[in-house]
Amino acid sequence: MKENIEITSKYIVYGLVDPRNNELRYVGQSSKGLKRPKQHWSTFSLNLKDHCHNWINSLIKENLIPVIEVLDEFDGDENNIEAAKNWLDTNEIFAISFYREQGCNLTNQTDGGGGSLGRVLSEETKQLIREARVQQGSPRLGTGKDLVEKECKYCQKTFKTKRENQLYCDRKCYITNGRSDEVKNNMSVGQTRRKEVICVEDGTIYVSEHAVAKALNITRSLVRYAIDKNKKINGKYYQHTNAPTQPKVRCVNDKLVFNNANSASKYYDIDYRYICRVLRCIQKTTMGLSFKYIGDKENG
Repeated sequence: MKENIEITSKYIVYGLVDPRNNELRYVGQSSKGLKRPKQHWSTFSLNLKDHCHNWINSLIKENLIPVIEVLDEFDGDENNIEAAKNWLDTNEIFAISFYREQGCNLTNQTDGGGGSLGRVLSEETKQLIREARVQQGSPRLGTGKDLVEKECKYCQKTFKTKRENQLYCDRKCYITNGRSDEVKNNMSVGQTRRKEVICVEDGTIYVSEHAVAKALNITRSLVRYAIDKNKKINGKYYQHTNAPTQPKVRCVNDKLVFNNANSASKYYDIDYRYICRVLRCIQKTTMGLSFKYIGDKENG
């Protein structure tokens, strides 16, 4: 093995050495220089349950960390990323094979090269994985005989997997059968509270804002906005039938009467907000005109 040296390339094949007996225990590759080897004892990595990190955890319990040794460096063009990665894979595989032949007890689970080649699971491990998959509702593992049946708690239909049950049955059954009577009653009450809408110009009554939107081929949000802001839709005003009746407005100067402040605003081409300020006695006039609600006592 090479001694520690200052690296000249960010593409390296490195080894992790046990400081207790100077034995090489792991071979890896890095495209980030020495940053990648140090990640093995980061907080996240130490939570991993594999041979390598179990060994590193045993060192940390003794206040030790592995010694990083650079085994080889890439001496080609670093801008050629594909060539660099091929070099990393080839040399990592070679290094793992070489040091295993030398008798090093490596913690690598694979033969290297960034894949899972060479990892062989024991029958005991396969059985543990199979049982875990069964508990999670996996339909099959390996032989395809471990089918998991799931029964819908609302309609009692049986499905092969829990996932299939959730996708195709639970949601629909919950809507029809799973809700409590209290929830259903609250929903029915909410549905009866839909506000009827009337067209001010022709007196047409609609059962809801949605019905208006459907009749006019527009969105319901646009209908709601027009009603709230007292705006026209296709030249007509709409309002809720149970909405409070807006009082008529009189212009004090020329004695004209309007159905509401918005009509006066359109007639005189004055901002609706300023007319409302006059009506609320926040200011006396706007554009030289004074307005009063019909029924208010006119001053002067």
